[in-house]
Amino acid sequence: VGREVMASERTHTSLCPTCGKVLRYCDAAEFEHFPFCSERCRMVDLGRWFGGEYRIPAEKSPHQDDKKNS
Repeated sequence: VGREVMASERTHTSLCPTCGKVLRYCDAAEFEHFPFCSERCRMVDLGRWFGGEYRIPAEKSPHQDDKKNS
């Protein structure tokens, strides 16, 4: 029983990816906008995706070279 109580009392920390605010929590479900600290930070991040500021790197496929040479 003692270990269960200790485990439930453990806190974790993470940083909001938008503003860097420290989030302290026992369960990520405590934050409605996790991993963000607020609705505002969540929307700023979404706007960055829509604006093309974030990109997912991809390797060039051999088919892309074929299309350029056609």
